[in-house]
Amino acid sequence: MIKKQLEVLKAFRAVITNYAVGGSLDQVTSNQFEEINRLVIAPDSTLSQADFESRIKRLFTETQSGGCVRVTDETTKFNLYRDASKATMEIIRAPTAPRTQAPPVHQPPPVPQAPAKTAPPPSKMHLPLSKEEKKALGRDIRKLSQKYLIGIVPIVQDPNDRKNKGSLEFDIDMLRPETCQKLRNYVNDCLQKQNEAYR
Repeated sequence: MIKKQLEVLKAFRAVITNYAVGGSLDQVTSNQFEEINRLVIAPDSTLSQADFESRIKRLFTETQSGGCVRVTDETTKFNLYRDASKATMEIIRAPTAPRTQAPPVHQPPPVPQAPAKTAPPPSKMHLPLSKEEKKALGRDIRKLSQKYLIGIVPIVQDPNDRKNKGSLEFDIDMLRPETCQKLRNYVNDCLQKQNEAYR
């Protein structure tokens, strides 16, 4: 918070100096800036954010009414307010890094990790599923959303069967063991993705 307050004070001082008569602050205004600066950086400072903002607003008003800034027309007044607001709001809206954090170091973007494979080792791809595993597979298939069901077709469809393209009717007991294993892997992956989407 102290760093932001100092940045706001510095930006605000630059704007006031820019609009000051002769391009420099008078002694009274300069002393007021220094007083606020001392309050901000004091080790035992009890200056709250609200008190800081109140002092800045009061200083802003005083610089225009008899201070170092002479506002002679509405355009100058508007420009002064606009510049002061813009300078301070850019600092206030900027994200604040924790005080203990070191300066940011450029790091390459993280390399995407491949999702964990649920496939059995290749040597088990030829093993047939038990009756219980086939029943569980059937239940899991019914849990899939429409978007994932479509992916089953190319797995279970016989490449020589042209009349039933796009059909989802098949008998798990009639599928080859390799096809059942591929189907089980696909369904497990889809269920995992589907469950992650609902979290």
